[in-house]
Amino acid sequence: MKQSAIGLVLIFTVFCHSLCAGSQTDKTDSEPTTWQTTDPENVRKELRDIRESVEPTTPDTEKSPTESLFEVLQAKDYLEFAQLDKIPTDLIRFDRNSGALLYLSQASPPYIFLFGTVKNGYELQIGVQKVPLTRDKFEVRFEVPLHASPTPVKLIGGGKIVEFRLLTHWKKIPPTIRFRVKEGNQVMESALGFTGGFKKAAFVQLYSRGTPVDILDLDSQRHAELTFRIQYSPDEPFDGWRLTIRDSQERLVGQLRRFGSPPQFVDWREVAQRVFARDSYTYRVDLYKDQKLYEGTPNRFEAIEGLSLLEHKYLPGVQLEPKADIGYYNYSNDMGDSYSNVFVGADATFSFSDTFLLKGTALSSLHSSDPANIFTFTRAGLGLRFHATGRNHMLGDPFIMRLDILLNQCGFTVNPFTSDIRRYVHQSVLLEPHVVLWAYHYFVPWVEFGYRLLGRVGGDQNRISFGLTYNFFVRPWSLKLGLGFAFDRLFKLDMDPTVRFSIFRTVISIAFQL
Repeated sequence: MKQSAIGLVLIFTVFCHSLCAGSQTDKTDSEPTTWQTTDPENVRKELRDIRESVEPTTPDTEKSPTESLFEVLQAKDYLEFAQLDKIPTDLIRFDRNSGALLYLSQASPPYIFLFGTVKNGYELQIGVQKVPLTRDKFEVRFEVPLHASPTPVKLIGGGKIVEFRLLTHWKKIPPTIRFRVKEGNQVMESALGFTGGFKKAAFVQLYSRGTPVDILDLDSQRHAELTFRIQYSPDEPFDGWRLTIRDSQERLVGQLRRFGSPPQFVDWREVAQRVFARDSYTYRVDLYKDQKLYEGTPNRFEAIEGLSLLEHKYLPGVQLEPKADIGYYNYSNDMGDSYSNVFVGADATFSFSDTFLLKGTALSSLHSSDPANIFTFTRAGLGLRFHATGRNHMLGDPFIMRLDILLNQCGFTVNPFTSDIRRYVHQSVLLEPHVVLWAYHYFVPWVEFGYRLLGRVGGDQNRISFGLTYNFFVRPWSLKLGLGFAFDRLFKLDMDPTVRFSIFRTVISIAFQL
C-alpha cells in the first residue's frame, strides 16, 4: 500500500513537471520579443542576440495571427530610404548595415534600427526624439510609418543646427501586415494590437538633376530642367492621380490629372506653365482607387527672385551674362588736382558648370572737351564660384549667398596732370559676394586688392577698390537692373604724390543672362 502511494506521488510529480515545461515552451514560442529597455548597452545586446539567433524568413500568410507575432525580414526587400536633402557626412555617418533588418511585432508598428557615429560635440535628434549617444555612437529604434512620410533629422552643436530629411518608402507591404488591413476604414485589426494606420498615400519631391529643390529661382525658370519624383506604396494599380500646386492662400496655381497609376517622374513644365509669383507653395500627389480619393503627403518650395545666386545644377554647362554700365566719375590726386566725366563700360561673365569663371571688364570715359581728362580701366580674370544657403530670420528666410573669387590682370589709364598720360598695370584678387536678403533684395558688396607682381622688381603700385551694387529684376526676361558706387585708390608710401590718385564712381547697369 505504501509503495503504491509512493508510485502515485512520483507519477503526479512527473505529470506536473511536464505541464510546467510545456507551458514555458508555449510562452517562449508565442510571446513577441519586446524592446522596452532604454539602456543602450541592453539594446545593443538584445540586437546582437537577435542578429545571431534569428535568420530573416519569408512571411507565411497561412499562419493565424497568434502564430506569427514576431518576424525579422530583410529591410531592402520591402523598404527604400530616400535622401531628400544632402547628408552632412562630416558630422554624421550611418553604419553600412544600419536599417538592414525590419522587425514586425504585434505590439508595435514595424521598426528598424539605425546606428552610426556623430561628430564629437554634436547632439542628434531624429523626429522629435533626442537620441542618446555613447562615445559619439548612436543606436536607435526607428518606427517605420506605413505611408510615405519624411522624417527630419537635426544635428545640434558648434552654435548651429544642421537639418536634413529622410524618407521611408514601402516598395511592398509584407503579407503579414497586408491581411491585417481593413479596406473599409483603412485601419489595422485592433485585435492584433496593431493600431497604426495604413494610408494609401503618395509623396512627391521636386528635383533638379538628382538634387532636391526647396528654393526656386524665378529668374532662371526658362533654364530649368526640374522634375517631380513621385513615390507611393504599396505596389498596386490605381484608377487615377493628380498633382497640384497651391500658393500660400491655398489657391490652385498648377495641376496635372491623369488616369492610371502615377509615373515615377513628371516634368515641371507639364504642371507649371506660367510664371510664378514670389511666394511659398505647397504641392502633393493624390491617388484615386475604387471611387475614393487618397490625399498625398504635402511638400513645399519657396519661390524667390535671385538671378544666378542658387547652385543651378539644372542650368546649361556654359552661361554668359553680359552687362552694360554708364556712370559718372571723379578723379583726384594727392596734390589736390581733380576732374570729372561720364564713363561707359561693358562686363561679361562666363561660368562653366556654375563653378568656374572667366570674366572681362572694360571702362572708358566719354569724349571730353579736354582730351587730357582721360580714364580707362580693364580687367581680365579667372576664378571659382561658391554657394551657400540657410535659414536666418534676421537676414531673411531663406538666406542665400554666392561668392565669386577671381585672380585678375588689371590696367588703369589716367591723366595725373603731368606731361604724360600714365598707364598702370598690376595683378589683383577680387572678392565679390552676391547676397539675397529679405526674400528678394539682391546686394553685391565687393572688394579688390591689386599689387604689381610681374614686371619691375618689387611693387611700385598698390590699389584698393571696393563698392556696392543693388540689383532688381524685370521678369520674365531674366533681366536685372542695378545701381551702385565704387571707389578706387592707387597708393604707395614712396610714390610721387602727383601719381597717387583716387577715383569715385557711380554707376547704373543692365545685365542679361543668356
